[in-house]
Amino acid sequence: MSIVSRRWECFGKRIAAIILLIAAFAATAAAATDPSIELAKVPVADSNVADLYRAFDLFGTFAADCGRPPSPSNPYVTVSEQSAGGVVEEHTIGAAFAANRYDVLSARRAGNSRLDVTVTFMPGTDVEVRQSLIIAVGNRTRRTIFNRIEGGAVMVHHGIALAIGKKTPVLTKCG
Repeated sequence: MSIVSRRWECFGKRIAAIILLIAAFAATAAAATDPSIELAKVPVADSNVADLYRAFDLFGTFAADCGRPPSPSNPYVTVSEQSAGGVVEEHTIGAAFAANRYDVLSARRAGNSRLDVTVTFMPGTDVEVRQSLIIAVGNRTRRTIFNRIEGGAVMVHHGIALAIGKKTPVLTKCG
């Protein structure tokens, strides 16, 4: 593959990732949680990532509307446990779009209904980047409250996707 082809492929992946991020947050739903992120960090001793995800009931598939297939207005997030306590999140918005993968590197409690996580977005690809997130967790729901690219811009603040000025969707656990 020529350098030009690789650059176009990388460019296409970045555009697809941006479109997926914007589309995932474009779905509007009533906020199930308080979008405030001014909470003290409360670390949990002797817990690994999978233990915290299990404690917050975050394994499984979440969607804005579980009765409809994945689409830009109905993002799906599937969370699974890997070997040795690792956690992977896959975000999909339909068959016509590439799924985004997030390897969860660390997690800690940020209050009773918040999880502060560090992830690698699209590990092993040209668009790989670390991100910091705060996820609000309710009764079988999750919502991104904060997202920052390492060394870069804040993408979500107080539950608002800054690129489009809309609330991030509340995703409900399917099944």
